[in-house]
Amino acid sequence: MSSEFKLSNGETVIKFSKTKTMTEDPIVNKVINRFVTRSDQGMEKFGQSMADNTASARYWIDNAQEELMDGILYLEKLKETFNDG
Repeated sequence: MSSEFKLSNGETVIKFSKTKTMTEDPIVNKVINRFVTRSDQGMEKFGQSMADNTASARYWIDNAQEELMDGILYLEKLKETFNDG
């Protein structure tokens, strides 16, 4: 099951159902589904795809750094939680 929608640049995008099996690996499918969900949330929040976003390179670098810093904090918290040496 799929549906189509148009991006602001006129490109047609096919959106697949999150229940579709895409690979033989259920872990890969889970990650793909999370990417699709995250993309849907971004489209709803920002009203455009990343492909349509004309932000500067500096914007993308700054945002990537912030996301990676958050990831490091999450890992540090998990290390404390498991504290197995």
